[in-house]
Amino acid sequence: MSVYKQSLLLGVNMESYKVIGDSLVAGKAKGEIVMADELDNAESIKYLIDNGHIETETKKAKDKE
Repeated sequence: MSVYKQSLLLGVNMESYKVIGDSLVAGKAKGEIVMADELDNAESIKYLIDNGHIETETKKAKDKE
């Protein structure tokens, strides 16, 4: 079962990741966004993060002074 189908069954929002490595990830180049359903499985995602190919896409809040 794909990560996408699993997330639908569990009611989990799909994660997005930013490609940070020089290699293509699911056909996406450095700086592009790849969705979890475009990747094979959770082990692949963990491997890609641990080896510096992708990072979790997060929105940074503006610093309040």
